[in-house]
Amino acid sequence: MDIFECINSRRSVRSYEDRPVSTEDMDKLLKFGTMAATGSALEPWAFVVINKKRN
Repeated sequence: MDIFECINSRRSVRSYEDRPVSTEDMDKLLKFGTMAATGSALEPWAFVVINKKRN
């Protein structure tokens, strides 16, 4: 998949599966999230990881 195909096929997802994300996948997501571009790195950001389901 090239970059144009990737951008063109991007969709928002609002239906989720009831299964946990592995620790390895979460680590990768957080790593790549910290590499995402921001406007001159001026926008404040934070990640919140919740790993327990609320009853």
